Amino acid sequence: VTVNVDYINITINDVYTTITSKGLLGYNAVGQVAGLGFEYRLPSAQALLYEMSLMIGTSSTQVSDMFRNGTTPGGDADFGSVIRAAQITPSVVSDFDVDGKFNDAPATINAPVEVHHNAYAWSAAPYRKFVIVKYEIKNTGSSALNNLYAGILADWDVPNADASKNKAAYDATNKMGYVWNTVTSGPYAAIKLLSNTAPAVHYALDNAPGGVGGVNVYSDFTTAEKYTVLSTNRPTAGDTSAQGNDVMDCVSSGPFTVNAGSSITVAFALIGGDNLVDIQASACAAQAKYDNGCVVGVNDVETNNFWMYNYPNPSTGSFNINYNVIGYDKAAIRIMNALGQTVMIFDNLAQGKNTLAVDGSALAAGYYFYQLKAGEAVLTKKITIVK
Repeated sequence: VTVNVDYINITINDVYTTITSKGLLGYNAVGQVAGLGFEYRLPSAQALLYEMSLMIGTSSTQVSDMFRNGTTPGGDADFGSVIRAAQITPSVVSDFDVDGKFNDAPATINAPVEVHHNAYAWSAAPYRKFVIVKYEIKNTGSSALNNLYAGILADWDVPNADASKNKAAYDATNKMGYVWNTVTSGPYAAIKLLSNTAPAVHYALDNAPGGVGGVNVYSDFTTAEKYTVLSTNRPTAGDTSAQGNDVMDCVSSGPFTVNAGSSITVAFALIGGDNLVDIQASACAAQAKYDNGCVVGVNDVETNNFWMYNYPNPSTGSFNINYNVIGYDKAAIRIMNALGQTVMIFDNLAQGKNTLAVDGSALAAGYYFYQLKAGEAVLTKKITIVK
């Protein structure tokens, strides 16, 4: 029996996970114990995570994290609790607010930083498939921290029983790294950057012998390699075969310069979903919760045989969408609001160049997105409705 635990479980929506007091996410201890991991629970509970940790680094010799390193049993243990993570009652931001504080004083080489962290979860659609985590990172040293990157690294196993058939990719539109299983039809797991205080960085890792051209974490994971993962881009992993392999994924932000006594904020959404479109919609909804603005759409492709534009833009309600679809089956256009919810859809579009008249007079003022989709081809653009 563990008494007075220093972690808290979130179980109010379709993703169950655990927020710890020391930078770990999902589990509070090695071996997938002391926590819920990360479960996507539709249509039934599916475990998707082996290990996940916040990482903060300033150089190839200084990275603070709680992730495995390949040499020390249990991995790095660079964060220590200052104020235990606890639920805030009554909630202020979401249906389940978490607040806590930790620092990297235990690290052999620290930044040094103190991290005030929060987590938020909602029980109502369309916000049921993610948890937001936010980190306010304060420089507690006497000199500036340069080239600082902060991110979340996850060893996703989608699902846990079949992690050897995973692939990882990046949705640049939504600043989201995601992992899926090439054999099953779902689920998907994703990390999305919400904050816009510095550029997004994404590094997909192959957890396979030799690293498959990327950082080799199969037998070791050095501080220098962790900083590479935090600070450079690698778009995909799992490309060793059509079925993929075991992968990991990191989404981070930087570089930051943090003066002594100053702070920066980074925030992420941890997402589970049925498919790519589903996690895109949740990414959009999470962004809306964070700052009331987002974009849905990935793999956008525009060619001579697949294009569209609209006029007028802005529009007072009614507008036209000119499009061209040649050689694509089952083309459709849908209109989505800023939360990623479909408000209008037009199926079975005719081939060739056409004009679609949209009566949007019933739409409220604001930003909307219109998306042309046919097979795997997707094209998303934005329109403003004014009243």
